[in-house]
Amino acid sequence: MPSYVQGEALLGEEALSGTAYSEGKSFKSFKIQNGKWSLMTDKAMKKLKLYNLEDDPGETQNLVDERPEIVRQLLRELRQQYEKNIRNPARVEHEGVGIDERAVEQLKTLGYVE
Repeated sequence: MPSYVQGEALLGEEALSGTAYSEGKSFKSFKIQNGKWSLMTDKAMKKLKLYNLEDDPGETQNLVDERPEIVRQLLRELRQQYEKNIRNPARVEHEGVGIDERAVEQLKTLGYVE
């Protein structure tokens, strides 16, 4: 478990590897976390905040200007994820199980997808 994360890995340490994506209410903001880096952005991907979670677990020092190469890499990954899952919600998959159209309609009703 990384030192900046509190708690324990219930699914084992291997569950902590990889990239995590999340979106804000009605897809107005997005976040990608990959290793020690966390990037947050608005829907237009114009307002950016980049944090090094190892050095700044409280996410107080925006490093967008200092680490443009990390910003470009994470934005590229975030755009790919957006195209794959968010713009095409019926294609969203979790561990190989697709979400059916009925579930997508329920998510639309709740405001989770457009």
